[in-house]
Amino acid sequence: MKLELLFGLVASRVFHHASTMLNGDVTFARIISLFHLQFHETQTIAEIAGVTGLSQAAASRMVDGLYREGVVDRRESAEDRRQKCVELTPDGLKRIEAMRQVTTDAYAELMAQVPRDLRIRLHEVLIELEPYLIPSEAGRDGRPPGSRAPR
Repeated sequence: MKLELLFGLVASRVFHHASTMLNGDVTFARIISLFHLQFHETQTIAEIAGVTGLSQAAASRMVDGLYREGVVDRRESAEDRRQKCVELTPDGLKRIEAMRQVTTDAYAELMAQVPRDLRIRLHEVLIELEPYLIPSEAGRDGRPPGSRAPR
């Protein structure tokens, strides 16, 4: 797929930057966890494990490392003391914002060489695709919000 090359170029820049921000311990699971926490504020270890595809034990070890680095905070759940609730610290939030900026800058730099009319067309297509790509906005059947099933 053509987007794979674009993603690879951007991801290499993001991972390089993330490596310096996360003391060299960069994994896809760590980055997914941090971005997920930014959008979901507080998550349990089990929820983080589900999002990353890690076992609960591996997710717990990963969270322990992020906690030691000061990127996340963890506490016992009020409902179930066996569960740990995890959230970004202010420092963790700053690091994620910096990674998002690196991502945005990398796409902007790559797109700067693309003729303006193509960038506009790409932007229009992405707007049209957005309801299908963002699960929270699309229905369970993959149709955009407000659309009806074919008759």
